Amino acid sequence: MKERQRIKWLVILFLGVVFLGSSPATIHGQTNSLPAIEVIDSRGKSLRVQETINDLVAILPSDVEILYELGAGDKITGRGEYANYPREVEKIPIVSSEGIINVEEIIHLDPDLILIGQMAASEETVNKLEQVGIPVFVSDAQSIEDIYSTIETLGLLVGEELAATQLVEKMQATFDEYASKAEEQIGPSVYFEVSPLEFGLYTAGEGTFMDELAKVLHAKNIFAHERGWPEISQEQVIQRSPEVIVSTDTQPDAVKEISQRKGWEKIPAVESQRIYQVDTDVFSRPGPRLMEAVQELYDILYGPADS
Repeated sequence: MKERQRIKWLVILFLGVVFLGSSPATIHGQTNSLPAIEVIDSRGKSLRVQETINDLVAILPSDVEILYELGAGDKITGRGEYANYPREVEKIPIVSSEGIINVEEIIHLDPDLILIGQMAASEETVNKLEQVGIPVFVSDAQSIEDIYSTIETLGLLVGEELAATQLVEKMQATFDEYASKAEEQIGPSVYFEVSPLEFGLYTAGEGTFMDELAKVLHAKNIFAHERGWPEISQEQVIQRSPEVIVSTDTQPDAVKEISQRKGWEKIPAVESQRIYQVDTDVFSRPGPRLMEAVQELYDILYGPADS
């Protein structure tokens, strides 16, 4: 029961983050030669700092992963409880519980900056932090372009602009590589199940990085005509008859549960047993590991790529 409650919270957390997302962060300052670095966060609020950040708290797992990839993991002094990658993060104190920011713990750590997601950025929380002089940057990304923008912005804030540029270029090259591999393939129709039936079916629609991964691989997302991360019905899935089903559920029996749903037996993906359970952290976090996701999705759709 405790495990199911944890999974339910993970679903709520993921969907809450992507539903409440707004415009991506944009960079106003471009070099550290400026007297101050100024960026705009996903709320549209300007953040101005006098020098690069050397001590910060990062709540979103994706921000933590980006910072480590940039070589700035040693600047993180506090993390959200679902930030579990890479393994080195285990030594960093957790400063939030069940999605509620522990303001007192953050104040005790006295960071130069806190990075939080839109879901946790309540007016009360932000005000408390800013009143004690801790700047707040709200990071949120839904599309791949949003992810690039977040990487560049975080790179600027921590003084790792070159590493950020290189990471973006690496991601672009990876997506281009797999787009080329899939160019001659006949892409199947695919249904992404980002929330299991138990908690209400949600999927990836237009404008999301998951839908964009399907487009990179010339596959047809059956809910691409929807926007964002919509709640959908079983009847809609049955009617659209996906050839492949990709589930991010963390329960070990996810594939079996989907295959045994009443009325789903005639769906091509169920008939051909093309139901795949993937690592929710890899597929659902807007960060560098989407390079792993596109490779795995290619293998799911077309079989292992030639080396």
